Amino acid sequence: MKVEQIKYFRKYIEEAQRLIIPSTDGEKELSACDGNSQKSFCNAEFEKRHHHFVQELSENIMSYSDEMVMGYLSSQFADFQQWEGYDDSLTSAIIREGDDVEFRISLKYNIEKVKENVDRLMERDAEGDYPGLTAFRNNLREKEWKRKIDKNRPDYDERFCFKQLRIDIDRLSGALEKIKFITSRLYEFEQWRLQYDNLTDSNGEETDYDYSSRLYPDFKELCELEIDKQKSILDLEKLEEESYPEAEEVGAELNE
Repeated sequence: MKVEQIKYFRKYIEEAQRLIIPSTDGEKELSACDGNSQKSFCNAEFEKRHHHFVQELSENIMSYSDEMVMGYLSSQFADFQQWEGYDDSLTSAIIREGDDVEFRISLKYNIEKVKENVDRLMERDAEGDYPGLTAFRNNLREKEWKRKIDKNRPDYDERFCFKQLRIDIDRLSGALEKIKFITSRLYEFEQWRLQYDNLTDSNGEETDYDYSSRLYPDFKELCELEIDKQKSILDLEKLEEESYPEAEEVGAELNE
């Protein structure tokens, strides 16, 4: 298990917290913020340190059990989790003093955001599970799944665009010809899936195709509806022919 970045980040947070020191009378005495402090704890630097920690955390979460990850987090953040945070008067004290207001408030926000995220990860429910940690792991899996999909995604095939299919069948005459065309296209679609697509189980909740569900959403269902529509038209045409046979016979006689 990797632990280097969490140790670095915890020390970094401690140094950031020291920039605001509570006095014994309950007021907030703000420490001096020189140029080096502002450079070391600016938003960009804070985000960089946090990013390195999250990368290490993510690797450990994907490699170890919840209990081991909790040991990893507790080794550095147990006291931070118990910390109640800054009280509401701190923001007023920062503004009242008037020195480096934007920097101090941003630093306070960043510290509190880390506190919020750590609390969410380490929170344990009544069943003894860690819902925040589970959600974080599921999110990582989802991102990795999408990354693999994007990397291997096949080229877009216009044959399976339903709008294009509608244009194609509008060129055909008769419902039967349209049904034949759509049926053939559906078989081509299933062949394409077998060649290029994969069925994926998303965290045990649902199974879906990686590519066709994104490239050609609802194509199969729309085609099946269009076939039903054309079959209904075909049935109505047959009914119409059966209802007016004399008209056709008269027409045939006139043509002779």
